[in-house]
Amino acid sequence: MSDARIGLKSVSIYNSWNNIDPQYDNQTFSIIFPNGVGNTTYNITIAAGIYTISDLNNYLRNWFISQNLYITNNTTQDITVYAQFQANGTAYSVDFVSFPLPVSTPAGYTNAGITWPTTVRGPQIIINANGFRSITGYNAGTYPTVQQSTIYTKQSDNVPIISPVQSVNLTCDAVMNTFSTTSNVIHSFTSKSAGSGQLIDSSPNEVSFIDCQQGSREGLLFEFTDQLGRPLALKDPDINIIVLIYVETP
Repeated sequence: MSDARIGLKSVSIYNSWNNIDPQYDNQTFSIIFPNGVGNTTYNITIAAGIYTISDLNNYLRNWFISQNLYITNNTTQDITVYAQFQANGTAYSVDFVSFPLPVSTPAGYTNAGITWPTTVRGPQIIINANGFRSITGYNAGTYPTVQQSTIYTKQSDNVPIISPVQSVNLTCDAVMNTFSTTSNVIHSFTSKSAGSGQLIDSSPNEVSFIDCQQGSREGLLFEFTDQLGRPLALKDPDINIIVLIYVETP
C-alpha cells in the first residue's frame, strides 16, 4: 500500500467484554467461615463474566446457598446468609459486610447445614495478591484480622476499579503509527457512560490519516485491545468500522 494512508471515520461496538476473566487474574478470593470450635476456609472462583457489585453480591449469596451455609425464615421463607458485598456510593467503596453467627439456630428459622460456632463470631474474607484487589479496592489481606462478635464492615482501601478495561484501542495491521507506542493503533476511546450491553459510538472530531506500511496486501485486519494491549474478547459480534483510505497521486 505504497503512498496510502488510513484514517478512522467512526467505530461502533457494544460494551460486551468480561470484567472478571482469567486474563485479568481476578476471579478468586476466600471465605473463612466459623465451624464449631474452629473454621473452614473456602476458596471461591468466580465464573468469567460481566459483573456489577450487585452481581458479585448475588454470586456470593448463591455460593453460600450452594454450600448450605444459610438459614430460612419458617414464615416468610426468606434466606439469610452471613456475609455480603455492597456498593457504597457515599464512601466511594465496595463494602464487605460480615454478620456474626449465633451459637444455635434462631427461633423461627431452619438451618440448612451450618455447624454453629461455640462463640458468636462472623466470617472473614481473604483477598489474595491478584486482580480481585482492584475490583474491590482492598489491599491483600484477611478482613477482619480477628473474627468479630458484632457486624463488621470492610471498606475499600483504594479506589475500586470494577473493570480492568479503562480504554479501548482499535488497531489495524496495515498502518505504522509513529506517534503511538503501539504502531498499529488508529484510534483510542472509552466506553463513556455506556453500561454492559449498551452501544459505544466513537468518531474523531477530525480524521487523522496514518501512513501505511509499504507493500501489497489482500485485506485489512482490525483488532480491539485494552489500554495494555490485551485482546478484547467481545461477546457481541455487531461491529461497525468505517475507515477512509487516502492515496497520494503524482
